[in-house]
Amino acid sequence: MKTRKIESDVDFIGGEGPLTVAEEKAISDYFAKRKAVTKKASETKKQLIARAERSNKDYLAGKVKTQEQLEKESENW
Repeated sequence: MKTRKIESDVDFIGGEGPLTVAEEKAISDYFAKRKAVTKKASETKKQLIARAERSNKDYLAGKVKTQEQLEKESENW
């Protein structure tokens, strides 16, 4: 049995006809914004990993502070 693929003209905005220029721009802007947010989250994750690695190196090198030192330091903030 041979099947055919049928293309349907579906409008996801809810209108009867094709998308207007404004609708196309709105959709494009929406996806561009989503992509930027995803990229930003990825960069934030990389920064967090780098910070954790730096902290581990400091700890292993003995660069640590006691709770009392931290409390005294935070009084000046």
